[in-house]
Amino acid sequence: MKIGGTVLNVQYDAILALTSILNMMANQQKPLSQLVKMLPNTKLIREQVKCPSRVKGRVMLRLMEETRDQMTDLVDGIKVYHPNGGWTLILPDIVDPTFTVYSQAPDLEFARRTSESFIHKIKTFQQM
Repeated sequence: MKIGGTVLNVQYDAILALTSILNMMANQQKPLSQLVKMLPNTKLIREQVKCPSRVKGRVMLRLMEETRDQMTDLVDGIKVYHPNGGWTLILPDIVDPTFTVYSQAPDLEFARRTSESFIHKIKTFQQM
């Protein structure tokens, strides 16, 4: 959330989020309803793809190779940032033979297309 030139990134700490929002409301003298209206409108899709555990590493490696020229984050899986502001996160499940693919975008159709694109790649790389 960006308000008045300040970026508020509180995704991991609920107490910090609450106190930061209350502080922001007090400093800017704005009710919570106005802050909520400032949030971007985004759509999120979550899909699961079966993948045998024995080939998960190979699939992840191929996905990293495919996305090496894009802005990515490799903390929990592979998070690919899209130029329009959206992103796709591919998470391998550590127990089940699956990947979970999250795609977030300003519109549902773009989120769906990017999700389907990565699902297709996952299925293709399993066969190689």
